[in-house]
Amino acid sequence: MSIDQVIAETYYCEEKHWWFIGLRSLLLYYISRISDNRNFKILDAGCGTGKNIEVIKSLGYEIYGIDRSHEAIKFCKLRGISNVKIGDVINIPFEDDYFDILFSFDVLICLEKDELKKAINEFIRVTKKGGFILLNLAAFPFLWSQHDDAWGTKKRFVKRDIYELFKDYNMKYIKISYRIFVLFLPIVLAKFFKKIKGKLKKDITSDLYMPPKFLNYIFTKIQLFENKLIKRISFPFGTSLFVVIQNLK
Repeated sequence: MSIDQVIAETYYCEEKHWWFIGLRSLLLYYISRISDNRNFKILDAGCGTGKNIEVIKSLGYEIYGIDRSHEAIKFCKLRGISNVKIGDVINIPFEDDYFDILFSFDVLICLEKDELKKAINEFIRVTKKGGFILLNLAAFPFLWSQHDDAWGTKKRFVKRDIYELFKDYNMKYIKISYRIFVLFLPIVLAKFFKKIKGKLKKDITSDLYMPPKFLNYIFTKIQLFENKLIKRISFPFGTSLFVVIQNLK
């Protein structure tokens, strides 16, 4: 499965798939919580096919997006999004101290170790003093599956990795929590059986597809309920790691 096929599948799933709805709901909650006005400048660093930008822009925020994939930018344009351009998180094409909020979802997982350090430097550089950085990352190396191979994943993260990444900077940790907690065990089992099946067939496929409507509805409700809990507590495990930190410079 090529990365262009993965990007295309993302475009068709991103609006209604339970995983994206849950993450987007959490993103919008924290944006509303930390932004005191609509004049905040926001960057989606690794914007993919642009659904998050589309929704945030509709709320009146000034938002920009970069992605190193021409295919992803093409899908952004199909959504009518103009404030997007080719760009890499290790060399963000914006000036210093430009953004109040930067979010980057499932991008750092695709970087090599030396690139990770460069990306964090860039995140710090382009966010203002007092600005916020929001991340979503694939969690736990033992959950590695064909989905990671299809997406070009280089690393799955645990909490201590976040503290290590930002140890040289003056940061305030607002939220570090695993997510996809309630569905963790079923997903682990599904990944296990898919891994066995993939070894037999020698086939690399992504886990991303639209489930049946009823299951998607149930999983969406579970994620939105889980989000309410994440606002109050931090889960000890999950398939993803969600992070909100403030850049105090």
